[in-house]
Amino acid sequence: MKPELEKLIKESRLDPTCCVLRQVTRTSRMIVAAFDAALGPAGVTAHQFTVLVALAHGGPLNVNSLATAVGMHSSTTPRMIAPLMRRGLVRIQLGADRRQRLIDITVKGNKTLLRAYPLWAQVQRGILQHLGPGAWPGMMQSLGAIRTSLTKPTR
Repeated sequence: MKPELEKLIKESRLDPTCCVLRQVTRTSRMIVAAFDAALGPAGVTAHQFTVLVALAHGGPLNVNSLATAVGMHSSTTPRMIAPLMRRGLVRIQLGADRRQRLIDITVKGNKTLLRAYPLWAQVQRGILQHLGPGAWPGMMQSLGAIRTSLTKPTR
């Protein structure tokens, strides 16, 4: 390691190999891959599954509300729902205001969600069992705290 970097690390007392981004990204990629593999037989990806769940639970939703519900940027929502629309799993309806578009799950989308749910549940249970009883709520709280810390202005 270069002396300049070594000095910075020593002064900051922060180990870059323990970087939050590094650890969360590595874990996130593995989680997505596990859920994608499990949900493949139902014909949806992990991200598509979360969209269908959000719509089944709270739909119909406008683009911003759906983006918030699944934790994505609203500019990526149309790309995420396009394949679901092509397959007839979601539809777009006009809202009360003709400029508003509402995304809703279709009957076919609900059937797909019902096929996918047990596949999702198997992976979810496996992860939760591996973590041990009661660990997940605390981890969700910690992840929420990280998100909150990133929405507050820094000084």
